[in-house]
Amino acid sequence: MTTIYQDVINDTVVRAYDEGFPLLMPRWGYVVSAFVLFLIGFFGFFLNLMVILLMFKDRQLWTPLNMILFNLVCSDFSVSVLGNPFTLISALFHRWIFGKTMCVLYGFFMALLAGTGELCQTRPNDASDGRVAVMGELLPGEQASENKKC
Repeated sequence: MTTIYQDVINDTVVRAYDEGFPLLMPRWGYVVSAFVLFLIGFFGFFLNLMVILLMFKDRQLWTPLNMILFNLVCSDFSVSVLGNPFTLISALFHRWIFGKTMCVLYGFFMALLAGTGELCQTRPNDASDGRVAVMGELLPGEQASENKKC
């Protein structure tokens, strides 16, 4: 099988001889990426699961701030379950092997989960600003955020 790829296209893209497609980085880069992704997935799964189980076990932990953090933990846990395995397998195979439809679904769910995590980081400031606008006062120890949003 003849391809138009050269042996080395440039410093960052090299040809994979047995697969017939260009690699975006050297093979050791994929191995390092796979190892780091494994660590992120492993700790992301088990540590977030531990927080979720701890929150369900001890009802005293259900404070308003911890509920916001629980939402963030659930978002991170979902990323470690739904996203990390696809990325890890792609790093091991040196390319995306799941097809175009899964690529689109993967992108959608990762953007959705990232947006959920971002939302639970920004909403507490908006809530305190709204309380200041309505009630004209802050709770003890609370500070109004610098960024006012419309």
